[in-house]
Amino acid sequence: MRVMKKLLYSIMFLGFAVVRGASRDGTDDHRWGPATNDTQISIAVKGGQNIIKATEPVKLFMRYRSLSTNETFGVYRAGEVEYDDTCSWVVISPAGKDISPDFRKIPICDNGHTVYIPPGQTNGVELNLSKLCRFDEAGTYNIVAKKQIRLRSSKPCIAVSNPLQVTIAKGQ
Repeated sequence: MRVMKKLLYSIMFLGFAVVRGASRDGTDDHRWGPATNDTQISIAVKGGQNIIKATEPVKLFMRYRSLSTNETFGVYRAGEVEYDDTCSWVVISPAGKDISPDFRKIPICDNGHTVYIPPGQTNGVELNLSKLCRFDEAGTYNIVAKKQIRLRSSKPCIAVSNPLQVTIAKGQ
């Protein structure tokens, strides 16, 4: 089962790597996940460096983008963004172990609000993924985010981010 899961994530990563490319408007260097109902999400390491010292937290920047020309969508933003129950994470350790956060064990943040993203616009939020996962093994972690998106004209859907590789530097 583990080998199959690792193979699936590797295939997902390679597939996204082939189809991703530059942003539609060409104004930034963020990688974006596949379009889902005219929305996309992106995750990147805050500061742009994918190598992090073992003593530092894994801080990410998650962006939401509307590809629509006529529809606004909403994303829930919890008061404490790490405890947002409309977002989930797939985190694979350097050893291939699934260390994804178990949201059944994480306190639900009961305050927050919906952020509306107008057509053609982008918005984002910073978060500390180390609050949810232990990055205590040196090496490269594979990370993917999944976020519930609300469209005014249809049911909520799940948008999937670009795959992100973060390396925890050994002995630093």
